[in-house]
Amino acid sequence: MIQLVRRWTRRLTPSPRRADALVLMYHRFSTGDPDPWSLGISPEHFADHLTLIRKRYRPVSLAQLVQELKQGEIAPRSVVITADDGYADNAMVAAPLLGKADVPATFFVTTDGIDRTEAFWWDTLDELLLVPARIPDQLALPQGIQWSGDVAHSSGNREVTWRATEPTATNRQRLYLSCWQALYRMNPQDQSAAIAALRASCGMVNTAATHRTMTRHEIQEVAGRYPVEIGAHGCSHRPLDGLGAPELTHEIRHSALLLRDIVGGAVQSFAFPHGAHDHAAQLTVAECGLTSACTTITGGVSAGADPHALPRLHVHDWSADDLEQHLLWWLGS
Repeated sequence: MIQLVRRWTRRLTPSPRRADALVLMYHRFSTGDPDPWSLGISPEHFADHLTLIRKRYRPVSLAQLVQELKQGEIAPRSVVITADDGYADNAMVAAPLLGKADVPATFFVTTDGIDRTEAFWWDTLDELLLVPARIPDQLALPQGIQWSGDVAHSSGNREVTWRATEPTATNRQRLYLSCWQALYRMNPQDQSAAIAALRASCGMVNTAATHRTMTRHEIQEVAGRYPVEIGAHGCSHRPLDGLGAPELTHEIRHSALLLRDIVGGAVQSFAFPHGAHDHAAQLTVAECGLTSACTTITGGVSAGADPHALPRLHVHDWSADDLEQHLLWWLGS
């Protein structure tokens, strides 16, 4: 898949400018499979990205981009760095590299994950179903899933290296996607119960910290020591589209207020969990006093863009050359 993207993007250069700015979306600054959603990037690649952006583009903070949007003019070839979810390697790996390169960024933190020893549900699901280990024939599956295929035996690297953007080729891959889709829409309490039951039926007592999240102290250190703004990413990381007003307000306002208390200063930005949002979610973000919100819609930013529905580019574990092909496509040569 990535090789196809590389071949396709090479044909795009040189290119005209399609946008004035590009907001990059990262997640984890470590690599390793399983990683079905391509969330990880190596520290070496990220350092190379920062060198490229510093030398050839205009790195700006998200707050600066929003200010320029309000003024009606964005300086060309602007690049904004964001990272979602609040993984600990944002503090341990990304923040020092950002400080060394003097490149600003925004880290969007899911507040229920702060000081938590247990993994996010999607990381737990990766470990349960996509690692090459035998699992029982009978599993405690999330409510609503009917399954009769054999998943006891793994197909080895076919599961571990599989990406969810690729077609499913094994029963475990198909089961994984069925479970993911069921868990995605559950409320946080049912989600936790379903993951705990599935984990127990697989014989895994706990899932402590393959990919742990930041502590309160780490968030404070990042905000106080490095060129990093802290943004809100909801309390529970549930999708916000279709939620009622009380739930929306809780997820958005409460997460922002908690982070303001932690960093001792303003929290001005929000990123929609999973990118899922609707008009009501956008309005609630604005009503809560947040000046911007990022989506996962792929695109660049130009004058006139809605600051409460900013598109981004999901960055994979690309080399600097690969990243530049995408930057050239959006920002021009």
